[in-house]
Amino acid sequence: MPYNRRNFIKQISTLTIGSSLFNKSFAKDLQYFDSKFIDADSNTIAQDEEYWQWVRSNYTINPSLINLNNGGVSPQPKSVQDAFKRYCDLCNEGPSFFM
Repeated sequence: MPYNRRNFIKQISTLTIGSSLFNKSFAKDLQYFDSKFIDADSNTIAQDEEYWQWVRSNYTINPSLINLNNGGVSPQPKSVQDAFKRYCDLCNEGPSFFM
């Protein structure tokens, strides 16, 4: 399988659906967009407002800001923040057991 964005998204969606780190709603949405764009070209994806609204909704950045960073210091997606918080809560429930 060639390494490209589409195959990367397919692999991530497969991992996400089986992972307890991400919520089920995120996994369901990711699977929806994966199937929607299975044969789409990059121009079609770039112009799909529904998709980009979903991407925006997965970040907690201040909506009055426009993030033009290339990803090096961009915020984590909300699903990652939520998973991190759940793990911190779990660790604080029994620190000697989890740490």
